Amino acid sequence: MTETSGKSKASPPPTPEDLIAGHEEPPIPLVMRCNVCHAQLHGIFEWACLHPKPPSKDDEWDGILLSRIVTCGRCGAVDDYTLTEPSLWRVRDAALTTRGGVPGRVIIGESRLWDGTISRRPSQGLARLRELCVLHPGRPDALRRLGNGCERFGLLDEAEQAWEQALALDPLDLEASYSLAAYWLGAGGRPEQGFACLRRAISAIPKATTRPDRGPWPDHLLRLLGHAIDAAGPLALTVAWLSGETKGDPVVTISSVDLRQIDFGRLSDFIENTDLIAIDLVSELPQGTTNLQVLLSAERLASPIAGRATRVRALERPGRNALCPCGSGKKYKRCCAG
Repeated sequence: MTETSGKSKASPPPTPEDLIAGHEEPPIPLVMRCNVCHAQLHGIFEWACLHPKPPSKDDEWDGILLSRIVTCGRCGAVDDYTLTEPSLWRVRDAALTTRGGVPGRVIIGESRLWDGTISRRPSQGLARLRELCVLHPGRPDALRRLGNGCERFGLLDEAEQAWEQALALDPLDLEASYSLAAYWLGAGGRPEQGFACLRRAISAIPKATTRPDRGPWPDHLLRLLGHAIDAAGPLALTVAWLSGETKGDPVVTISSVDLRQIDFGRLSDFIENTDLIAIDLVSELPQGTTNLQVLLSAERLASPIAGRATRVRALERPGRNALCPCGSGKKYKRCCAG
């Protein structure tokens, strides 16, 4: 839900979780007072988002969005608190450190929902996301974003329900599929359903109607493929793609690769930049070296030239005017055919 300035429309803004990924600093301890019963509350937070514009004197909001919902243990009030002065200055001082180029857990940015609403507290943001789902009942992206928000703030049952409803409206929504599959493969404890959902999502890639809002979408795929290997054992990726033309007719290459034999960075680039026709996960592993293995092999990264010709001769032979499967960008007849 948090957006930062300076990003192009093609690149979705990073989330707070993206910005603090791999962070070495400890979480932020804060103290606050409940505005209802005045109890003192203590909390540990993974991140805080500080609005770049200081709040006015008449504004009851302190300009800080915290990483989770705060519930008073005495009276049950939700996100109705005031930070103590020391905690307020701790957040602001940490934000100044971030501005100076030293990474921190306090992010300067404006937290906006997809309709432009500024989110001041997690519970307020979630309430607005639920309202938007009611106002736009036919929009799967509204449900998907509700699921994402619920996941962020720990409401996993509601997140699961929202993603399922989004997919009921649009089975080709990639992010909802990936999010639901990741939940079932992980915290949801339903690996068989998670794998089936992941397989459907992967098969939908060539005709998908949406790309995920949160970061480069192949990253979601790679993380889930790792979960799938753990849950289902050895798997192969089977792909059909357009690889050039011969006498004006398109050349279609169909190939498989054992997921354990590839470089996942190359797989991400391949999926993002290739004219895919179909893609699927299968349990039958290919025999010998394949076109796809050569394109995605980690070995090829270490030695891009050595052994190229002998490897290609052992593969399915492409048309002479097709793009060479070694990835050089040249036609096969002008590259490895010799």
